[in-house]
Amino acid sequence: SFYFPYAYIYFCLGNHDVLLHDCLGPGPNLDLQLLKNVWLGDEVQSNSFDRGGYWSKRISENLKIISVNTLYYSKKNTLAGSCGDLNGPGWQQLSWLKNQLFAALSDNLKVIIIGHIAPMDVLYHTDCLAGFVDILGQFPGVVSAQIYGHSHLDDIFILKRSNVSVGFALTAPSIVPTYNPGYRVYYFDDVNGSLLDYHQFYTSRHHQNINYVMGYGCAKEFGAGPMDLVYFEYLLNREK
Repeated sequence: SFYFPYAYIYFCLGNHDVLLHDCLGPGPNLDLQLLKNVWLGDEVQSNSFDRGGYWSKRISENLKIISVNTLYYSKKNTLAGSCGDLNGPGWQQLSWLKNQLFAALSDNLKVIIIGHIAPMDVLYHTDCLAGFVDILGQFPGVVSAQIYGHSHLDDIFILKRSNVSVGFALTAPSIVPTYNPGYRVYYFDDVNGSLLDYHQFYTSRHHQNINYVMGYGCAKEFGAGPMDLVYFEYLLNREK
């Protein structure tokens, strides 16, 4: 609040945000109640946050953020199970996500999906990943970007449904000083919600006197243009 008094923080749950590392059961529960008491924004006042720690918010005339709780898809979460249980928290969140994307399509909104654990087969339950990607495939062009963390790596993933690309996911390092410290600044178009560019910052110092410098800008390094699925597919194929 001192350095960025007018900035608003949009959050998502991570595997270190719960009492039992990596594990969160269906809500309402103590973890979500504690987080609700700490986080005073209107996002936590929703039924979806009480039920599972996920939420959505329209942040401009044409743009909506959907924050997914990726713990419910994670293989390490022993309290949630997979998404095959129609009464389980994973499937319930997938159903909610589908409704959110349908509403965004109906309102002609673009969506940014934020989450902690990126949708990868080594990290997600098979049925959770399949369900997530299937939903993305039902709403082409609605999601302008997916932003994740967790791995502490700078990476790009193309998500495919029946061998057809349906979306891309970006991961970035964390400011946690022990593991590849860094941070990223994304730039979005205020009018159409599209991703315009991002700048990646890093530091070589891991403990004291940390000073961040810009490592690269995506547009300058790899070429400007609408940063959509076509852009990142072309970029990955070019870099092979």
